[in-house]
Amino acid sequence: MYNLIKKLIFTVLIVVMSASLIYADRVDTGWKGYGLYNLNKSEVSILDEEDTVTINGGNAAAVYEYTIKNNSANDITVNFGYPDNGIYKFSIHDGSKFLSYKTRDNTYLKNNYKVEGLQTPDGRWYLFNMAFEPGQTRVIKVSIEAEMKKAENDIYGLSFFKDRTYSYAIASEKTKLTLKFANFKPYSIFELEGIKPEDISKQGEAALSYSGSYGTGASLKYQPVDKMAIDRLSASEYKKPKAIVKAFNAKNYKEALKLSDEYISAPSDNRLSLEQVKYVKAECNRLLNKNQEYISAMEQLDITKLYPERIKYKVLLDRMSVYDAMNNDDAIDKILVELTPELQNYPYLNYWLNQNGYKLSESGRKEAEAAANAEIAAKPASDKGIDILGTAIKVITILKESRWTFTILGLVVGFIIGRLTKRGRKRSSTYLFRN
Repeated sequence: MYNLIKKLIFTVLIVVMSASLIYADRVDTGWKGYGLYNLNKSEVSILDEEDTVTINGGNAAAVYEYTIKNNSANDITVNFGYPDNGIYKFSIHDGSKFLSYKTRDNTYLKNNYKVEGLQTPDGRWYLFNMAFEPGQTRVIKVSIEAEMKKAENDIYGLSFFKDRTYSYAIASEKTKLTLKFANFKPYSIFELEGIKPEDISKQGEAALSYSGSYGTGASLKYQPVDKMAIDRLSASEYKKPKAIVKAFNAKNYKEALKLSDEYISAPSDNRLSLEQVKYVKAECNRLLNKNQEYISAMEQLDITKLYPERIKYKVLLDRMSVYDAMNNDDAIDKILVELTPELQNYPYLNYWLNQNGYKLSESGRKEAEAAANAEIAAKPASDKGIDILGTAIKVITILKESRWTFTILGLVVGFIIGRLTKRGRKRSSTYLFRN
């Protein structure tokens, strides 16, 4: 039994160590704003950094401008590197010319630079060299275009400055990040970390600045909800749904409306929800400023059958906008009452509504409070205490995202093995002689 336990713990240790390596080097979903890596650890520092990142659906375009100084009294050549992260276009410009670069894998880095602990994706690296005279300062501009890898339900994650504490990364003394969203919609963002709702403008631009420390970095998650809903139709193998999408994307809403009516009267793809086509029809009416037709279409639409699930927020916000144009404050209030219980989970959406003047009236506020109190009263007594399951899930999520988790787990398992081995050594052997 003792040997079995030792083998089991040893297996767990191997699994944990393997998981640690996989976690450190795997290609995560979304996109990470990696900075410069100083692979030969030359004596350089970044005095100033200005980053501009533009997100358009599942694509990212980034421009990094660095002011780099040679802190030594010697001529040096610095081996810089960028880890690949879905990059399909890359360039470096030093103000007068484009610099040459090469792409290599992790094995090349380990063999040539003896690097260790590069907690970055396995795969290509973009490498380039720069020569510096004693005390020289140079400015370079790195341009990147990348395709983001989406997670389940077409969720994209963005993170910045979370790698700047690694030994080969170069932290900037001053950093300014401008994050821009093309075709920005407030309901697309549903999680923020290190970014305050007020940091994001109505146009979908976030301006962040750091001086000497990045804290825990910044990250967010979003869904391009509008695009996902339309793309659902283009996934069909039939011509009519594809034609609807083509007309809609070309902003030929009258044609898309006509094609939608034709398809609804004679649907052909049993794998495509008819509600998805009815939604496009309603959207065409809204974009053609046919407000009454839009409201009528939405009242007949079952939004619970639409993809993605978060499209309900788009629908509710669009309806509020239409009711606003129709001066129907009571209808807006009803939607806000419906939204209020969920807004605590989406602080940016709540912030955006308040900033744009969508606030509950006094009667609407009382109605929302009454609904919230009724929901609390309806819960069992056991649910009114601490949400143990919810808290556990949050803790597990935090641990899972920490690069120290697997290291600590390995140490704990190693300690347990050591204790068991020590106990085994203390046992005195007993021999029984028989005739």
